[in-house]
Amino acid sequence: MRFTCLLFGLAVGSAYGQEFEVASLRPSPTPHGAAVGCRGGPGTGDPGLFVCSNQTLANLVALAYRIDFSQLSTPAWLTDPALVFDLQARVPQGTTTERFSMMFQKLLVDRFKLAIRRETRETQQYDLVVAKGGPKFSGVAALAKNGCPALPSGQNMTVANGQYVLHIPEMSMEVLSAQLAYLLHTHVRDATGLTGNFDIAMCWTPEPNGIPTSPGTGPTLQQALPEQLGLRLESKKGPVEFIVVEHAEKLPTEN
Repeated sequence: MRFTCLLFGLAVGSAYGQEFEVASLRPSPTPHGAAVGCRGGPGTGDPGLFVCSNQTLANLVALAYRIDFSQLSTPAWLTDPALVFDLQARVPQGTTTERFSMMFQKLLVDRFKLAIRRETRETQQYDLVVAKGGPKFSGVAALAKNGCPALPSGQNMTVANGQYVLHIPEMSMEVLSAQLAYLLHTHVRDATGLTGNFDIAMCWTPEPNGIPTSPGTGPTLQQALPEQLGLRLESKKGPVEFIVVEHAEKLPTEN
């Protein structure tokens, strides 16, 4: 997705180092605009800047607590597509993924008066592991090799000819696991043992309700992972943490 928002915000500080250097969070001036999604932050190619556009509060909560949307229980208005927000935040150099999550959570608590409780439930989930033969991270060259549709310039994900196309030049396995959890609507744990960032590129045919939308156009997500990335998903059942939103204001306090 292309992001064109300007950066506004206030410098903030914390004795505990758990706040963004600069943070702007406000209702989106263009709901359903061209820019939709989030980019940047620890584990990506732009760790110092985190940007979200046209995101519901439910999406922001799921991102902050590093859970899949299916692990979130909220009042209906938190998922209202007519009530969306833009976020831009400067992330201190060297911030870890764990610390980033704490900073993100604190921002939502401060600005939306967010109150949550945690529940543990037994549910189906996946481990992301290295497939036989090892990882295959050949970046954008893999898209052409695998017959993927072209990815428009400036975008890292698109849908073309009935297929999803993804290319992230620098992505950690933890971030990839979170992306897979979002796509599969269930918890995915990074069990690859691979550290650092990798050039991830792949394409696949979406499967709503387990049925490919365009039969014959390409592999499913679970087929594409071993074929194109040398990774696979192991299904298992186990305890998963759920976040229940007990309170949140509909609009954030001023920046």
